[in-house]
Amino acid sequence: MNQVDVTFVENLLQTEEQAGPILHRDEREECCSRRAALATQIADLSSHVSALTSRLRNLPTLADTQQMNWANAILKFRNLAIVVLDTTGVSDDSDIIRVIIADASGTITRDLLIRPMRQSGHANTRYTGIDRTLLLEAPTLTDVWEQITDDLTGRYTLAYNLEFVRNRLQENATNYGLEPITIIGECLMERARLYYNNYSSLKLVDICARIGCTLPN
Repeated sequence: MNQVDVTFVENLLQTEEQAGPILHRDEREECCSRRAALATQIADLSSHVSALTSRLRNLPTLADTQQMNWANAILKFRNLAIVVLDTTGVSDDSDIIRVIIADASGTITRDLLIRPMRQSGHANTRYTGIDRTLLLEAPTLTDVWEQITDDLTGRYTLAYNLEFVRNRLQENATNYGLEPITIIGECLMERARLYYNNYSSLKLVDICARIGCTLPN
């Protein structure tokens, strides 16, 4: 209901409140009819208010100001590295097939396609968008490990699901006999959860939708 409807209901109720005593049967019947109509109007109004209340509750949670302050501060880090890994899957033995590293401005400073050795030819295309043919002539992880190490050593690392990034780098290094990389940084997935006051972690696609950003294919 709009404001005019609310005023109309208030006027009906006020009229009924100011009505004189009922002295005759026909007056009583008229009063019953008016009050029944008034009850219907109020029920309709209550239904609309309930619907509006539900919509209010379903509005996106406002960001936590402490997390906003953290984000503004972290972007001033001169040694910031934002890392994205693509792998052949989510199993414990999945191979890294792409490493993307960006700086605080979002500029990509490293983008490496990597040929998997354990799951040869597997690009996990549905999730990563990588055509398997692009990996056939790509270097192996051993070939590019020094570049990745140089890019991440001494950097403060941000990643969406940092635990996954750490675990994949650690497991792949161990499997291929490479020197492990010590990752120091924070998890953007956890920060996003705190930012939106969520009880559970949000998918990256959901976060992008909230801020009006579309994930690239």
